[in-house]
Amino acid sequence: MCFPERERILSKRSRNTDADLILGYLGRISEDKNFPDLVRLLIELNQETKSLSSRRYRLFACGHNHSSSCEPHLVDQMLVQALGISDVYSYSPARSSAEIWDFLARIDVLLFPTTSNLETLGRVLIEASYAGLPVICSDHAAASELIEPEYLCPVQYRRGLVYSCHSDHSLGSVDLEWMKRCLLERELKPTTCYESYLCHPDRLIDALSTTGSELRTLCEPLVLAESQHAFIRSIAISMPSFAHRPSESLGLIASLIPWFLGLQGLVPAVSRKNWIQRLVGLTAHPVRTARFIERTRNTSQDFTDVGAIDIELCNVANFLPTFSLD
Repeated sequence: MCFPERERILSKRSRNTDADLILGYLGRISEDKNFPDLVRLLIELNQETKSLSSRRYRLFACGHNHSSSCEPHLVDQMLVQALGISDVYSYSPARSSAEIWDFLARIDVLLFPTTSNLETLGRVLIEASYAGLPVICSDHAAASELIEPEYLCPVQYRRGLVYSCHSDHSLGSVDLEWMKRCLLERELKPTTCYESYLCHPDRLIDALSTTGSELRTLCEPLVLAESQHAFIRSIAISMPSFAHRPSESLGLIASLIPWFLGLQGLVPAVSRKNWIQRLVGLTAHPVRTARFIERTRNTSQDFTDVGAIDIELCNVANFLPTFSLD
């Protein structure tokens, strides 16, 4: 991803002229990202500090709404019921990559409470760092490699449940009291994790121009945090029986090619609508498939959109692995 000039972003950063602290959330607005916890945090912050200060805490959220419980009108209802007001919450639909910097310039701190099984890096953490923002987030996925320990909120994972590898899940809860203390008691300093990525273009060029054993000299050892080691050790994956011989694998791939083309409307003899109807009839995850159909109604997608058509092809192949946390 290409970032704009950092000086231009920092110059747009608004400085609060009132007493309010603007909390920000950027990304998919969903239960697996624990967005409802942020609404609860917003309510508690305003309730507990009302008699102590004129400062209000406001939450600005930007992204695709992915869960019915996170619909803006429902969030407004919760706020009115708890606080008597709803103007402390502002929702913006998802923006293009070029436009997110304007959103980041409007907030004072980014909150990221996700425990999603789909979380890998958390690119928004690097984007916020580049925009000169403090970040408070869950100690999940790669966060411990990017964010200072004092701003990492402990996670309580749910053990013993069986999850589908092809659906999004919240794997646990974030310590909201820890997040609250960070906001109320600690100095909020911008994170600097973006700096470690500044040399990546040069490293990529070096890797592409290096061959053989010399390539190993460019690889830095990966050092994981203890929380990451513990999480990895706890994962138990159940894989379905699948093709083992090369001939079986090639046959499976050949059977999926028409589906791959058909779901993109690239099979003239059979309409995309027909492929969609067949997919709906066999999917093991109808809600996820319905989202895929809606997202691709006007624009087809390919394997560059991980978690979309590739997951639907797994439905077709009846490849449905599960996992749990022991």
